[in-house]
Amino acid sequence: MSTDQQEPLPIRHIQTTRIRYRERGNDYRINVTLPIRAAGLGKGATLQFKPYELEELGVIPALGAAAGEDAPKDRNTRTVVGSEDESWLEVPIPHAVIDHLTESLDVDAEEGAEIVDELPLFDVFAGDRMIAIAPAETVEVPVAALPKDSDRVVDESRESIQLEAVQTARPRVKVTNDGQSRMVTLTATRAIREAGLASPDDPRSVSYHPEAAADLGGLIPAVGYERSAGVHDPEYSIYSKTNAAEEGEAFSVGFPAEILDALEISLDELEEMERSERPQITVYAGEGMLGFKTPAVREIPGGNARRSELVDVEGIGEAVAQRLRDRGYSSPEDLEGIAREDLLEIEGVSTGRADRILADLGSRGGA
Repeated sequence: MSTDQQEPLPIRHIQTTRIRYRERGNDYRINVTLPIRAAGLGKGATLQFKPYELEELGVIPALGAAAGEDAPKDRNTRTVVGSEDESWLEVPIPHAVIDHLTESLDVDAEEGAEIVDELPLFDVFAGDRMIAIAPAETVEVPVAALPKDSDRVVDESRESIQLEAVQTARPRVKVTNDGQSRMVTLTATRAIREAGLASPDDPRSVSYHPEAAADLGGLIPAVGYERSAGVHDPEYSIYSKTNAAEEGEAFSVGFPAEILDALEISLDELEEMERSERPQITVYAGEGMLGFKTPAVREIPGGNARRSELVDVEGIGEAVAQRLRDRGYSSPEDLEGIAREDLLEIEGVSTGRADRILADLGSRGGA
């Protein structure tokens, strides 16, 4: 990796998505198009997942290497696949990653599709030649703190609304119908649909509450209403347009000036930016509500270089790994050429486990 390994490695939230199960192949996959691009990688890149880091870091990092690059590989290394033009990219998820996620989320399900049905959305982060996944962030918004209104979509019987990160999107500047005014819009079809605010035949609108952001970790809630904001307040309307490419409706929302200020976005600067340079905004959704926030940034300790670790070897758990470290073995490379008899001397290593360890060590080099 190009970053100094002693410095923390920043990773930024790029998207929120779901892990899906592919029955053909009995594997799990996740869309990584945007994160892989943000990481400076592409089709054919390899990602070395570190499921054992979840408890300590709160994310599972996957350390990347470009296609054809010589880099350490282990049983949790996977290759990025996708279309020829790289318009979509995805990566298989090792079963060890699924095991750690289900354990951390206390998911009790069978294998395959049933596990996926139990899993929440996942945040995907990206940094320099790496991505990371973690259960999506959620924010609880007290209903009692919201303004009273008979047209409010939020269920009055609820004590709070759970907003979940759904997607990231880039704003754009739109010239209004009078040809003079400018407004900032954000296409957030997925979030607007999940909030129940997507209705082209029955206009919806939102009211923003930036004053609540300090109590919600920086998230700006937007309460949905069963009425149009009207032509005099286009920033507050949810509007739709036909998306011919997807044969459906795309839904957008406008941002008033105070929301731009809260998100530290300059209208003038935004107008001059190329699409890929515009700041990303994380969009949250819950029943009758949206939320907007600057994407989260986390840091991965610089010691997480792309390397193989003892616990990445089939048959070596943390207890056995520590006993091997006590004998001077700190990586799979250190175990190269170790005799079966030497492995059997390690407490906890049975004949079957020794065979698995040796088989894994002998098969390394493929992803």
